[in-house]
Amino acid sequence: MRNTTLDNKTPNNWAQPALIKLIFGLFLLVPSLTTNAIVMRHDIDPNEYLLDTLDYQSVIVINGCTATLIAPRWLLTAAHCTYPNLHYGIAKDGTIGLLDETLVVKSVHNHPDFTLGNTPKHDIALVELSEPSFSLLPTPIYEENDELGSIMKLTGFGLIGNAVQGLYENCFPCALRGADNEVEEANEYHLRFRFDPPTAGNSLALEGVGAGGDSGGPAFIETEAGRFVAGVSSFGSWEYNAFDNYVRVSKELSWIYEVMGIDYIGNYSGPLYSEQRHEQKNDTDAGSFKMMALIALLLLRLFRKEVRT
Repeated sequence: MRNTTLDNKTPNNWAQPALIKLIFGLFLLVPSLTTNAIVMRHDIDPNEYLLDTLDYQSVIVINGCTATLIAPRWLLTAAHCTYPNLHYGIAKDGTIGLLDETLVVKSVHNHPDFTLGNTPKHDIALVELSEPSFSLLPTPIYEENDELGSIMKLTGFGLIGNAVQGLYENCFPCALRGADNEVEEANEYHLRFRFDPPTAGNSLALEGVGAGGDSGGPAFIETEAGRFVAGVSSFGSWEYNAFDNYVRVSKELSWIYEVMGIDYIGNYSGPLYSEQRHEQKNDTDAGSFKMMALIALLLLRLFRKEVRT
């Protein structure tokens, strides 16, 4: 859906020192219970736009597009990246290959009101994984309606280019890059970003927009509460003064929660993945209880041994 030019996270001495180290180590094993490349400015070194993938571990490539892990078992992307009749899609064998693991797709959910055309609407999809990812860290979605005027980070593995030369490196998947841009319009369906030229007084140092292969990628917003996914890359153009359009996630919350099986009760500001976090907490609590019981048993045996001696 991108411009075709660019589209082609005690008793003394009751235990030996080594045993103390062992017990301390066991405590460390107990989990805590609290607790696209981008089209760039032509006058900026492209390396300035590079992102550290360790800081953006939720962003991945899925067959010609970009997606974001928003919960341990859920990916968020564009509907046109998973729509059956388009050339994009999940791998035929239902897997997504990563460097450290292979994700197995359980189900794909396109928004029921997704429409194609020059200005696609509800261009958003959820990909459910059979098992939680162990190599990725989720980024929750943004639920507030104050996006207008916010500066966001448009992120992806797509093709490389700038607003003057156009595409100049067809490397998909390219290195992860991110461009900054301000939300100029926030309507019922989209967050719209204008690609301001360097001559404009409001152009950002790392101004940019998405390119081919960035479709489905995130527009990240940074707040005092952390980083959130506010938009999903849908369609646009790459020239200066042109607009890039991202699905406005805050307007799709009801559908997202429904598909994920989470009750949406309003402006919930916590992480989206309460269902999975609840499951993981139960597993963690059970595992922690077993570990603490084992440690208590070891301590009791040591204490009895010392008493006998």
